[in-house]
Amino acid sequence: MNSGGALFQPKTREPIRYSSVLVTEGRDMFGFCLALVRHLGLDQQIEVRNGGGLPDFHDYFQDLVNISGFANVVSLGVIRDTDTNPHGAFQAVCAGLQRANLPTPNAPLQPTIAPPLPRVTVHLLPDPKTPGMLETLCWRALAGDQRLPCVEEYLNCVRKQTGQPIAYEDKSRVYSYIAGREQPWLLLGQAAHANFFPWTSPVFDETRSFLQGLV
Repeated sequence: MNSGGALFQPKTREPIRYSSVLVTEGRDMFGFCLALVRHLGLDQQIEVRNGGGLPDFHDYFQDLVNISGFANVVSLGVIRDTDTNPHGAFQAVCAGLQRANLPTPNAPLQPTIAPPLPRVTVHLLPDPKTPGMLETLCWRALAGDQRLPCVEEYLNCVRKQTGQPIAYEDKSRVYSYIAGREQPWLLLGQAAHANFFPWTSPVFDETRSFLQGLV
């Protein structure tokens, strides 16, 4: 299925149509990247595919190389969260690429040198050096929004009342923010399509450049 397909596309074996492919980690990352690819006007050049969630995500490349049309892929992008270990996240992606006999880059955002094709580039969110996730990046982009103090006040209240830390703080922040918007039921990928996040924010510069470099 190409980037014009269903917002929460499962892993698919439908033929690959474009010469540039982006593999994302899970549903929310897929929806977010699909929205940004469309915003950049690259949806007829980059095919966005959901590689599934961890830990199965890194095995998706072995399926991908056997899908019809993969032989014509010139550029392959991979994007996932850093979670608690940016270096470990990158190494896990490279190990998955190696199992599929694909080129492995030397560092995040550093494309492999072709041949052999495809050229492979890996991007980690919120950035290649910081532990975190997609929600960390989105929260950074919301800086200055008038709702943010309300979100922090709510989470501080939860901490005080429960005596417990907030699990996955940035995820809780972003979903609390979405809950205060006009469509509070949206998931992150859907919120991205609804333009809840400011695409012109410099916070997204690195990710925009990564996507533009795939074509």
